[in-house]
Formats: sequence, structure tokens, C-alpha cells
Amino acid sequence: MATPTKEKIADSAGLSPHHGERDRASAIREAMRPAFLVYVLLSLLAISFVPKLVPSEPSASDSYLFGYNNRAGIILLLLLVAVGVIWTRGLRCLR
Repeated sequence: MATPTKEKIADSAGLSPHHGERDRASAIREAMRPAFLVYVLLSLLAISFVPKLVPSEPSASDSYLFGYNNRAGIILLLLLVAVGVIWTRGLRCLR
């Protein structure tokens, strides 16, 4: 009868050499989740209010009447989405 090796015992127990790395990565993802939610909320506020600070050309549109610059809003939206994608690429916090 063959003697089981340490690797086989670890595999049967559900442990692997990378088990600690997965736990650490999971802990980092869980710690970053509230920060990401704050980022999302601040981004929504920024998209709502920052374009009102950018002057726009006169036109016959509702956004001009309310003082909202659509071009600045779209640029800000694309920028914030790109930052969010880069930030969460390794986090997988939305799973």
C-alpha cells in the first residue's frame, strides 16, 4: 500500500498551496466593496452637478434652460466608467 503524500492529503482536505492567497484576495475584495460603492455614489453626484458648472452655448433645449452641459456630462460619464472598469478589473467585486 502506497503512503499518501502531503499534496494528496492537502487536496483531500480542500487545501492547496494557493489557499492562503485566495483568502487574502477575497479579504481585499470585501474591503474594497464599500469604497467602490462610495465611488459609484460620488460619480453619480458628479455627473449630476459638475456639468452645470461648465458654460454651454445658447440653444433651444431643455438642458440649456437648466444650465446642464451635455458634452461635459458625457465626457465625465465616460471618464468615470473607464476608471471604474480599471479599478474593478482585478477586484471582481460585483460577483
